[in-house]
Amino acid sequence: LILPTYEEPDVAWGMSEKDKERHKKEQEIFFNGGFKKYLEESAKEDQSFLDKFLEFATGSNFLPYDKEFKINIEFNFSLDPVGYPNSHACTFDVVMPGVDSFFSDYKSFKEDKMNFVIGEVYNQFHMN
Repeated sequence: LILPTYEEPDVAWGMSEKDKERHKKEQEIFFNGGFKKYLEESAKEDQSFLDKFLEFATGSNFLPYDKEFKINIEFNFSLDPVGYPNSHACTFDVVMPGVDSFFSDYKSFKEDKMNFVIGEVYNQFHMN
């Protein structure tokens, strides 16, 4: 189960309520469209993709035995919009910049951002 969360924009941005709502709406559209498309498309293209994504999000390529398990997708306004997504393996959070310019170009989001960071992390967690 993957759930989105939305962080309030930093007060220092001086963003109006109208702009905050616009960004949140764009994030919801992206989560329900582009992000889910990314997961489905990538799983069809690469049989090991879901293992890789799980390892990126949790630090393990095995699902925890927990009925309450979920991966949170957080849109965070404090991240650089030209930066990369990151994850917090202990809390199962995948964190992406909240500004819609980060995910408005699907091809760049998929190939230059997500695939890059997942590839960098895959097979890097080892338990001895």
